[in-house]
Amino acid sequence: MGKNLMAAVLSENEFVIRSYQCTILRPLFMKPSIGFLSITNKRVVYHSESNKAGNANAIISEIPIYDVSGISTYIGRSFNFLGFLLFSAAIYFLTMFLSGFLPEFFTGWAFSIILLIPYGIGFLFEKNILNQDIKRKILENLENTPVENLVQNKDTGILMPILRVLFLIGASLLGYNFVKDPSFVGFVGFAVLIAIYLLVFEMLFGQKRSFGLKVNSKGSGSSGLYIRGGAFGQSRNPGEAITANPAVDAETIAAELGALVLDIQQMGDFAAQKWGKSEN
Repeated sequence: MGKNLMAAVLSENEFVIRSYQCTILRPLFMKPSIGFLSITNKRVVYHSESNKAGNANAIISEIPIYDVSGISTYIGRSFNFLGFLLFSAAIYFLTMFLSGFLPEFFTGWAFSIILLIPYGIGFLFEKNILNQDIKRKILENLENTPVENLVQNKDTGILMPILRVLFLIGASLLGYNFVKDPSFVGFVGFAVLIAIYLLVFEMLFGQKRSFGLKVNSKGSGSSGLYIRGGAFGQSRNPGEAITANPAVDAETIAAELGALVLDIQQMGDFAAQKWGKSEN
């Protein structure tokens, strides 16, 4: 369990039963901030602190334990569709701009494929995807070439990232060539372009793990406790919680939070004996 960093003041005869490391934010060039979910004998409290651009921000969201009517959790991978659209548009117009003043060879089919080959071969050898016979035939054809040195050199930590960048550039150029080549029907060309841009986007940014939690309230006037993420979409109240990645106890929360809350509702303070009362 995460260390108890209860930010909210405890009321009379209130104590923490469990505290979990729930979410984690990793701001660029800043120390990660942890969001804690603390379960007391009276409340479910989410609390997190972060420091952005020198400003300290704190979030505390809570719901009375006896007001909880249901719990839903989500842990999975999210895809930033809007980010993908903006990325695709930026890459497309940048490629179109470069093709306007660079020599045709540097934006054409041949050059884009040349940029793809070194990293593609290095990746296949690095991941041991090919069997030994195919590897031997490839090495025979690449004898006395720079690519041969790449696939035979075990220390590729510096070279492979460079070739990866060239691969991404080549893939972007290749997709653009599918669109501008009149040999391909418009829909086919753009379908290939989107598929290639999706590959490039995944290689650069990947899919991020996300965590979502809904603690529903019995009362009609309360929205409960809400941590948005993944399938849970966007929060109706931006002040309720934050979008963050799952922390170390996220799976534990999904597995036992419902049972813990139900035991407290049914057993009261005696539930602390079963679940282990935390130090305040």
